[in-house]
Amino acid sequence: MKRRDAGISELIDEFLLIGLLLAIAIIILGIFFGFFGFLQKSAYVVPDFSLKNVSGRPVIAVFHRAGDPVYFTNTTNNSFQAGFFMDTVKGTYPVKTAPSLSSFVPGQTVYIYYTGSGFAAATNLSGITFSSLPSGILNLRLVDLNTHVLIAQMNATAGAGGITTTATTAATTVPTPASYAISVSWTPKGVGANALGTISPPGTNDATVNVLTGTSQTFTFTPAAGSRVRFIRVDGVQVSSGGTVGQVLTYTLTNVQSAHTVSANFG
Repeated sequence: MKRRDAGISELIDEFLLIGLLLAIAIIILGIFFGFFGFLQKSAYVVPDFSLKNVSGRPVIAVFHRAGDPVYFTNTTNNSFQAGFFMDTVKGTYPVKTAPSLSSFVPGQTVYIYYTGSGFAAATNLSGITFSSLPSGILNLRLVDLNTHVLIAQMNATAGAGGITTTATTAATTVPTPASYAISVSWTPKGVGANALGTISPPGTNDATVNVLTGTSQTFTFTPAAGSRVRFIRVDGVQVSSGGTVGQVLTYTLTNVQSAHTVSANFG
């Protein structure tokens, strides 16, 4: 029994081997005569679609952000041939490219416009007469013509006067930022030629400066000739012991969140 089983097993192995060889031969012959082909790689393009207003009429701008270059004319076996197609409520239209537009490469922008009876593409619309996009749903497709694979597409809706977009935005009112009054004064109280110094802004004694909430304000303390800043106080607290004769000092209130008083003594 063991010998008979061994013989049957060997016979099955021979049949399997013969079948495998026949299958390989059929595949080779099929490839040779063109019955089988290898799967072609489709073009890879990363486009940005947007709606532009040119000469008062809407057009579709397609920017080639990254990927493979594609060609709108007959290409070699190593290049990708592609085409734009526009689907509308009335049918599908191949987009006719301008004679100068033979390729679409990274960094390039192509404009799709309506001729009145169909669609065309160009890289520059200067001197071209075109119409507003037709009303209804528009579906722009970029198709690999070698593999018939969809590369990318954009959907939009056009109204009678051109492209319209539907968006919901909440009406918001931007409040006027609050501000705080900074009271400024200095002593002695002299003004003009009698002043021993000034604070700027405001440059006027016993005045105020309005500062927006959260912002900062820098004050400049300028002594008169022969005088100096003796001290600077904010809200009654001394923040500077002054400077030398003729020395100009500054002080900055940062992140103002309340009213303050700024004062100085000159002498």
